[in-house]
Amino acid sequence: MKLSTSRPTPVAIPRRLLIAVATLALLAAACGGAAETEAAGDETTDETVAVDETVAVDEEAAADHDHADGEHEGEHDGEEAGHGHDGPVEVPEGMAVPQIEVSAVADTVSGHNLFVEVADFEIAPLSASTAPVDGEGHLHLYVDGERVGRFYNTALHLTGLEPGQREITVEVSANNHSAYAVDGVPITASTTITVEDTEAASHSHGDGEEVELFESAVAPTIALEVTEDPASGHNLFIDVADFTFSAQNAGGEAVDGEGHVHVYVDGERLGRLYGPWTLLNLEPGTREILVEVSANDHRVYSVDGEPVQAVTTVEVAGADGEVTDDETAAGHSHDDEAAAHAHEGSGETIALAAADADVVIEASFAGGELTVDDRRFSVTEGQTVGVIFTSDETEQVHIHGFDILADVGPDADIDLAFVADASGTFEVEFERSGRFLFELQVR
Repeated sequence: MKLSTSRPTPVAIPRRLLIAVATLALLAAACGGAAETEAAGDETTDETVAVDETVAVDEEAAADHDHADGEHEGEHDGEEAGHGHDGPVEVPEGMAVPQIEVSAVADTVSGHNLFVEVADFEIAPLSASTAPVDGEGHLHLYVDGERVGRFYNTALHLTGLEPGQREITVEVSANNHSAYAVDGVPITASTTITVEDTEAASHSHGDGEEVELFESAVAPTIALEVTEDPASGHNLFIDVADFTFSAQNAGGEAVDGEGHVHVYVDGERLGRLYGPWTLLNLEPGTREILVEVSANDHRVYSVDGEPVQAVTTVEVAGADGEVTDDETAAGHSHDDEAAAHAHEGSGETIALAAADADVVIEASFAGGELTVDDRRFSVTEGQTVGVIFTSDETEQVHIHGFDILADVGPDADIDLAFVADASGTFEVEFERSGRFLFELQVR
């Protein structure tokens, strides 16, 4: 099985949005429901088909698209030209025919876990919504013949489905979202699951429950990177070091160094993710994205009592290209729940040379490449942090959690210091392009 999960080559990333996983019902209600899925696109979704984190309802997934008919719609509302379903893509001569198998088991907490095995096929998230390339693409999910959306990982958590017998189908798709086919028949695999009336929507500790921590002997580290999808939404890459995604052990005993991740938007839990990639579409406005690392038993990994997580704030433009305060999703303002995940510091720089601070971070950006000693720096709360930064491009360095913005460029170096007066893990990035630089972990 060939699965592309490598870290993206450094590029100037369009800054719009960051994250993982979404739910159909959540997207349909502007991130305000209980059902979950990875998402992309602005279409109205079927709230009765809620697929927990990992499957994004995107603009190619038309509400009326019926896989059972064996036909693919030529174009869907809101889809960019050149990125529609133009019918199946026949496997060309000389290309190995992709092989796919699917299976599903009931999850110990809620829903079902879907497992996909593919061979002679490369899952290429960064090529989604581009021209077809032989042997690469992504996967599409169907529930009872209705297309739900695309996904990039080979394991999904499905929740919120209507009770009864549900047919789950996975289709092998080319980069442009057309199904690979043999003699006109799309390459798919299916399985049937039984959804009980009593199934819970999703396990979550966002409803007043005390967060249970897993103090592991292995300390995973996490970083987030995002690229804009050419058709709709954004693709998030979750880079977790010293950690293995283990969908097959979800709900089982905690094992050092393995588990899954949980994703939050504006303090609202969207679901769990069993792999490093996801696609999501967010409502316009200021969006806070948080990803935390979870053990198999859903406890959150911690280091010295602090959750292992990464957080970023993203400005999502509306149709007019502007971001305004009133463009926030209903029910998802930065409330106490969100604040519990991302404590804000004072954000004030101090009259101290960066080189004289307790912790000094030196970095440079030249020729499109970042040079820095590490991607995560550990600091004790209350210590002073110095940042020395040079760049051959004009940008703004944004230190999240402390809301510090500093201009940098050929004629403007950064030399600043501040007090790390808030605990947590905070991303530092280029504000305009959204390029991830490094993380600051304050304990």
